[in-house]
Amino acid sequence: MLRLFIRVYLIQLIGFAIAITALEYGLDYITRPYQQELNYEMGRGSFGYLADELRGKPLAEQQAQIRKWQPNYGLGLRLVDGARMTIEADERALLDSGKFFGRDEFELFFVPIDWPRSKTLLEIHVKPPPRTLILTIQTGSYLLLALTFAFCLYLWFRPHWRDLQQLKAAAKRFGDGDLGARAGASKRSSIRDLTTQFDIMATQIESLVASRRDLTNAVSHELRTPMARLSFELDAARKLDDPAQWRALIGNMRQDLTELETLTSELLSFARLEHAGSAFAQEAVRADDWLDSVVAMVALEAEARGVRCSVSAGVPDTVTLDARQMARALINVVRNGVHHARSRVEVSLVQTGSRYTLSIDDDGCGIPEGERRRVFDPFVRLDESRNRATGGFGLGLAIVQQIVKSHQGEVRIEDSPLGGARFVLHW
Repeated sequence: MLRLFIRVYLIQLIGFAIAITALEYGLDYITRPYQQELNYEMGRGSFGYLADELRGKPLAEQQAQIRKWQPNYGLGLRLVDGARMTIEADERALLDSGKFFGRDEFELFFVPIDWPRSKTLLEIHVKPPPRTLILTIQTGSYLLLALTFAFCLYLWFRPHWRDLQQLKAAAKRFGDGDLGARAGASKRSSIRDLTTQFDIMATQIESLVASRRDLTNAVSHELRTPMARLSFELDAARKLDDPAQWRALIGNMRQDLTELETLTSELLSFARLEHAGSAFAQEAVRADDWLDSVVAMVALEAEARGVRCSVSAGVPDTVTLDARQMARALINVVRNGVHHARSRVEVSLVQTGSRYTLSIDDDGCGIPEGERRRVFDPFVRLDESRNRATGGFGLGLAIVQQIVKSHQGEVRIEDSPLGGARFVLHW
């Protein structure tokens, strides 16, 4: 902290000194033309009185008068011969107009007595304070100013440094593996925006790492089951001598390979969607044609289960989306509804301004409120009625959520007016 404080302090101090110097010389340059006039206005009364008292008297009487005045004046008074002085043109112009002029930073003034008939001038010496005293006062003033500035800078700098050290410690703990580390600056902190962004980043990374860990564990579990069956079936095949008995095992092995291929395809799709971000190109399509074509893709499966799928009336003329990706999301949700509905699945689409809401209702047993967020996690299958036989690998709804996020939207589950679950896709 000390090194940074000294560095900032010196930079500020040097800048302040340059500013003061520039200001002093600048003001002097600007006001110098007016100083002579100001001095004349300030001194013309007293200086004029002295000149009037001396005017018309012989030189000896003038000198005697000055000696008489001297003890009562805090100014140095004496007579000088203007004819022996080097007088500049502007100074001579002042004398010709009956005015006095000043020299040596206006410490010396030369007042005409009877100019130009007499060249004698009254020299008035204004005695300033001793230069050592002036230097001492200036040095003390600047030192006090520097100390005051250092104190104020320290009061401003200390909370910044404290918050930065707190952020540094949180970053170190996070880098050492403590993914729960947060900076947590106070509301009055000047770096609150920075610490807030760090905390958001840390939360996202922690969530991503946890998601990847859970996904890895789930993938290994999902792959282990069909691979174990394949290994068992191969061992069984080695013990069979009759090739005709292999046909049943070969059929089972093909089913296991198909299951592995499907799982791999779903995983690749999910991974691509996670990294797609907002890259989907959305365009306007006819809403009724798009909905009818999507629902038609699951019509045979619904008919086999005795479930009627329908599209509600009153859909908008067009809908803006990535038709292929959103169709995939809708198929996943409708198929999910078909698997768990008793007899009916209904799809509706409404538009509010530039926002669209796609709802899929079924008349099944519904989804418990406590499970509604969890069903969108990868490889999550709700028990019994939502097992692998009906729910696939548990990636369908996770893919739906990624697709809707890529449309800058959200998906949620509500209670359906039909008695089952309502999936709401809002983008």
